[in-house]
Amino acid sequence: MRRSSTWIGLGVGVVGTVFLRLLIINAQAQHSDNPTGTWFTSLVFFVFMVAIACLIIAILRERGRQRNRRVLVKKPGALLVSGSKNPVFEVVMFELGATGHLSTSFVCAVDHEGISFWQGPAPALVVDLPWTAVLDISEDDVEGDTRRRGITIRVRHSPSTVTVNFAARNSDHPMMPLDSPRIAALLKLIEQARGQGSRLAD
Repeated sequence: MRRSSTWIGLGVGVVGTVFLRLLIINAQAQHSDNPTGTWFTSLVFFVFMVAIACLIIAILRERGRQRNRRVLVKKPGALLVSGSKNPVFEVVMFELGATGHLSTSFVCAVDHEGISFWQGPAPALVVDLPWTAVLDISEDDVEGDTRRRGITIRVRHSPSTVTVNFAARNSDHPMMPLDSPRIAALLKLIEQARGQGSRLAD
């Protein structure tokens, strides 16, 4: 993990240096009387911007994988579900006992014990929901964004209930949201983990 972080840092440094150099070249080309040189510089600049976007995606993917591996150390064999918060999610998490700052992205670990929410590169537990507190889990629109589908967890919280709603994402590709069929398949796996917990409790 340290080696991959070193390479990521080195890559970012190289990309930043080349990016600044291309900015200078592009600015010079804009004031040049050579249209061919300007066209070529613009093309190189565009290709480089695409390369930067790919690098950012690769960095986020690697960080997500590292976080997932660390969560699995704490929750061996758990099913992992990545998610992103919304304002309602944040309020509900605090109601359920979360403290401090909540990251934009997080990961849920689902096993026979329940559903736990983790955040950060060195994953810290945000909220732990035992199955006895979970009333039901379903697919639903994401709060505040009906264009995206997400997961809704209805939780028993004295004296009534609260609803945890978040956008579900691919655990290996944190920037890639899950579509409806994948969420449905994921919910089946979650219910299987819940059933296993019920059998162990009997």
